[in-house]
Amino acid sequence: MIPKIFKRKRRKKILDKEEKRREEFKNSVILSTSIIAICLLLLDFALVARESKLFIILAIAAILLAIIPVFFFYFKRRVEIKEIEMQFPKFLRDLAEAKRSGMTLPLALKTVSTNDYGPLSKHVKKMNTQLELGFPFDKALESMGNRIGSPLIKKLSSAINQAYMAGGAIEAILDAVAASSFEVEKLRKERESIVYTQMVEGYVIFIIFIVIVVVLVKYTFPLLQSTIATEALEVNVAESMPRMFSHMLLIQSIFAGIAIGVMAEGSVRSGLKHSLILLTISLVTIAIIY
Repeated sequence: MIPKIFKRKRRKKILDKEEKRREEFKNSVILSTSIIAICLLLLDFALVARESKLFIILAIAAILLAIIPVFFFYFKRRVEIKEIEMQFPKFLRDLAEAKRSGMTLPLALKTVSTNDYGPLSKHVKKMNTQLELGFPFDKALESMGNRIGSPLIKKLSSAINQAYMAGGAIEAILDAVAASSFEVEKLRKERESIVYTQMVEGYVIFIIFIVIVVVLVKYTFPLLQSTIATEALEVNVAESMPRMFSHMLLIQSIFAGIAIGVMAEGSVRSGLKHSLILLTISLVTIAIIY
């Protein structure tokens, strides 16, 4: 019995160590890219003329270098949580079926921990290890909900624990919560399909704005300048307009992306993802019109 306990504790330490290693890797990538971005920005201000096209490109590249890793890890985490929320009802139903077959709760969890639940699998294995070490089921489930960090999983785990502590049949509780979770996921997918059209409309409007800017800067204003020059007016439209419209594009890309994210996903943070996409499109456009 004692060797088994040591083996379980060792397995738990390995899982904790792997999780810590992933977190340290993420922090090191964000820190290193931020340092490189700061150095690039300092060199840009120190060595490149402020009026040159290279100054603008290097400044924006430094900003993107600093924020892209942050957005990458943040949205990677969001995708993982969404996949976990999709797999969680399946896990609950498998656990209920195993318990209904006559197994004890720890044995049922140990059985389903061998199933593939995508990114949820590692959390199920860790919960199984905690039960083997003597953790109560409600504490292990609560710990898993906190570890995942999803508000939906936390609410479902809390509902299961409350019903379990009240003395209900755990199989019926798991089935009921799984059915509720399926309904929540179904409603979320319906909402996403509805707002997808709004998101596409936002991108189309922004692309139309970009086309208008390119036509104005590349064709209309040079023609206007030549017309003004014939009237002996010293107005350099061709030089001032591209810079003004470049600033407009950058500002529009940031706020249009946030608006798209709020409409499509109901979150300002999600809007930053769209802002980054639109900002990249704007940078390519600026390189064209300069």
